[in-house]
Amino acid sequence: MYNPTHLDVRQWIRVAHDLGAKYAVLTAKYMSGFCLWDSESYDYDVANSGNKTDVVAAFVAACKEFGLRPGFYYCILDPHNEGKFDWNSMIPDKYFDLIKHHVTELHKISEHVLPAFRHHVEDDTGTAMGVVQTREEVQPELHHY
Repeated sequence: MYNPTHLDVRQWIRVAHDLGAKYAVLTAKYMSGFCLWDSESYDYDVANSGNKTDVVAAFVAACKEFGLRPGFYYCILDPHNEGKFDWNSMIPDKYFDLIKHHVTELHKISEHVLPAFRHHVEDDTGTAMGVVQTREEVQPELHHY
């Protein structure tokens, strides 16, 4: 279970700033499906863990304090929500809706966030473009990687 005992997001960003960084990228959700923010209508996140610190909010606040531009990495491959680990399978519609919800939340947390870096399977289903379109609707001035 997620329960860090010495979480200090501000320290991460202070060190990055002291080293001359201009931006920082946080892994907001990786393959476990666990979100480092309190995601609405989703219970596998920090709000339901031993340490309820909203890491994404703390990260954005620290970046603002130290003058770094925040960015997020969001992994689409997710056996927790897809029910399997398969790089080549199509993403189920229900999970795709959750991805769009998460991407929208992340881009609303910070007005000047860098693009969401993300793993995805290049396929003919339109999944990757659907995520990009969702992000562009929230923050059209951004580019994706």
